[in-house]
Amino acid sequence: MKNMRRASLSAVATCAVAALALVACGDSDADQEPDDGTDEAAVESADNESAEHPEVHEDLEEARQVILDGLDEFGEDQSEFLLADDVSSAEQKYGMWVLPYKHSDATDRVTSQVAIDGGDFTIEAEAADDGTTYVIDQDGNIEQDDS
Repeated sequence: MKNMRRASLSAVATCAVAALALVACGDSDADQEPDDGTDEAAVESADNESAEHPEVHEDLEEARQVILDGLDEFGEDQSEFLLADDVSSAEQKYGMWVLPYKHSDATDRVTSQVAIDGGDFTIEAEAADDGTTYVIDQDGNIEQDDS
């Protein structure tokens, strides 16, 4: 009877240790995201590229917002706006609305005359340190201009 009890306790202990081992190790794939076919090196490269000129990206996003605000304030039918750092508030000049905008020192230039076609527009900016050019569209998509 003692041997049977010892065998039962040994079996229970072995099962308990095995169960704890499985729980501790877990399913190694459970914490990983499914492979969606994304090339991680390409994503990392794109992240590094955008991180290369974050102030230029901020300048583009701010310029885009100025244009969107101008469309909201002066009507969706506007065909162009002029971004200028020599005005403190929106005013009409040269037959169009001139909107106040000043970019950072990290940006060498930003498109000043923004043409709008059915709500679509792009704004271009050039990094001051190396001349890299970026373009933002009305939806906020920023891309490096390789042309």
